[in-house]
Amino acid sequence: MNKLQLLRYKVLDRCFRNPVGCYSVQDLIEMCSKALSYERATDLNVSERTIRDDIRDFKEIYGAEFDDKLKDGHKKLYRYSDTSFSIMPLIVPGMTEEQKMLAQVLEMLAGYDEVPQYEWLRTLIEQRINGVNTDAQSVIGFQNNPDLMGMDHFRMLMNAILAKQVLDVVYKPYKGSSVSYVCHPYFLKQYNNRWFLIAKSEGHTRLSILPLDRIVSTKELHLEFVETDIDMETYFDDIIGVTKDERKPVEDVLIKISHTRYPYIRTKPLHYSQTEIKSKRDEDGVVIRIRVRINKELEAAILQLGSDAEVLSPDSFRSSIAQKIQLMNSKYQNSANTLQG
Repeated sequence: MNKLQLLRYKVLDRCFRNPVGCYSVQDLIEMCSKALSYERATDLNVSERTIRDDIRDFKEIYGAEFDDKLKDGHKKLYRYSDTSFSIMPLIVPGMTEEQKMLAQVLEMLAGYDEVPQYEWLRTLIEQRINGVNTDAQSVIGFQNNPDLMGMDHFRMLMNAILAKQVLDVVYKPYKGSSVSYVCHPYFLKQYNNRWFLIAKSEGHTRLSILPLDRIVSTKELHLEFVETDIDMETYFDDIIGVTKDERKPVEDVLIKISHTRYPYIRTKPLHYSQTEIKSKRDEDGVVIRIRVRINKELEAAILQLGSDAEVLSPDSFRSSIAQKIQLMNSKYQNSANTLQG
């Protein structure tokens, strides 16, 4: 089996294992052609005959069974009868479960070949799959919260986004009873070691942003999927975090950072729009400007800096921060009086 055939089989296997999606022959042609084009860095088109031959081989050689009830009108759709089945262990029998999972991740990264920040990850995964340095000491540490709730929904939600599958999502807010949403899922975003689902909920004009740890359950609905013209890659560019109220304006926020803290803020900006206003630098600190919508995540970032940060404008945001600092101060004073008493 040559490299391109193996890649084609991997793509087909991944499609057939999708628990919430099913694919026509034309869909499979497009998926395989895209993957092969990335591999060879040139346009490659897979023929319909090749895909149909592959499906036949999946059945006859590898024992794949397909759900014969899946159709779109007269058009045949393909998905394994048992989506936990995979032909990959038969093709590459020596792979461990970890290597199989990493191989799937590597396939997903194929679409990001031109993005340099993913190169280290591709290299690391390839080495791990090939057994390089598997017994050596760890050289990279990732932040991880093993008790993070809601991650059991992650794969289902990701597959629903890829398959454009409408979902019934039961959501439990911090206060109040559970609520059921008919969701058209678009995007998964991580912020502050927490994952969020961005979706259109029927009956709501604005996008819903649902933390996964508050999702109770998800279920497929056989409804027409509503597309969005919003570019999710840029939707959050004008905020810090995920809380976006489009009724609030994008505005300049001026913040004075102490000289001792500024080297940290300079190398790890609060926001990509951050610039230094050199004319306002003085003995007390450096003034930076960020252009954002004000939200609770920005507020938290300012308060986290403590006395090393002072909001200069806008006045309404400065007053809001000042009120919270005064409230904090009164609580600590009351605490001190109570302890002394």
